[in-house]
Amino acid sequence: MKLFTLAVLAYLVLSISGIAWGLNEYVFEPEEYLIYSTAIDSWCGDDKLAEIFIRDHTAIYQSGQPVETELNYLREKMPTLGDQIINDFKAKNIKAYSLEPFLNQRANCTIVSQAELNAIFDHNPYWDRYYRRNPRSEGIITFSRVGFNQTRDQALLHVGSQWDRATGSGIYIMFSRQKDSSWKVESELRSWNSWNRDNPKP
Repeated sequence: MKLFTLAVLAYLVLSISGIAWGLNEYVFEPEEYLIYSTAIDSWCGDDKLAEIFIRDHTAIYQSGQPVETELNYLREKMPTLGDQIINDFKAKNIKAYSLEPFLNQRANCTIVSQAELNAIFDHNPYWDRYYRRNPRSEGIITFSRVGFNQTRDQALLHVGSQWDRATGSGIYIMFSRQKDSSWKVESELRSWNSWNRDNPKP
């Protein structure tokens, strides 16, 4: 009876630990924000006047493709990623997560809520209104969560960018950790692209 009781207690402890681990499994890490900053600086870090507007929730645009189709495309085009990093990326991007402000980049960044965007985009002509309010903006960026490999020296990020009603693009970015613990862009892969010839803002 005593052994049975101990076994039950051990099971409960392990179960509770597992639940706690599951709840904390995808909590944001400081490294993710460093990678966001690295991505921003790689595009416009030298433009001191640029304004970067970032949605306050993570997301990944699937372009109508099943997730596995998208991941197989990644495996084919970025074979050095490996399954560990792709699986971590997939697990973290099943749902949306809230972003906190981050200040490691050189460019001027603002986290914007959906309510703030709705105040602009619920009224036509919405993109004209947006650029009147934010003339230095390069559009609106949406970040995914960052996937890591097991040794945490490789990372994968998806960035979506929209700058007009029918104009935007998405890109996967692979990073490698450097000896000084900074991150470096290693390669990029376009995931989708939509172009409005009337507004070629990059």
